[in-house]
Amino acid sequence: MKQLDYINIDEELRALASGQRELAKKYLRIRNNYGQAKWELMLLLVPHLKDDRYRKASSAKQVLMLLSDTLEVHKVEVYGIVEKYTKTLESFKGLQRLIDANASRISTIQSLMRYASQNGG
Repeated sequence: MKQLDYINIDEELRALASGQRELAKKYLRIRNNYGQAKWELMLLLVPHLKDDRYRKASSAKQVLMLLSDTLEVHKVEVYGIVEKYTKTLESFKGLQRLIDANASRISTIQSLMRYASQNGG
């Protein structure tokens, strides 16, 4: 079996760990922005909860109905809130996948190192 290059492994682990910290900080900011946008969106939906159409609709359908029912004078603000909500939701989901991929790579490297140390590598 091929000998592990511990120097390169160490460098990769350090780079991955540093990248994880940066992704986590970005995730925190985006997740906070998402929470704020979700809160604003929920506040916009509250007045419509007495309407049977809204109560029976899925949350995605409620948002579409809200956009459709919004008066012209409020469209820019409401559309902006929904856009922020949608974009931050997708951003934090993407970041979560990157964080998970890095964690998986770190775990794989650690497993390889354990195997090598136990088997004379």
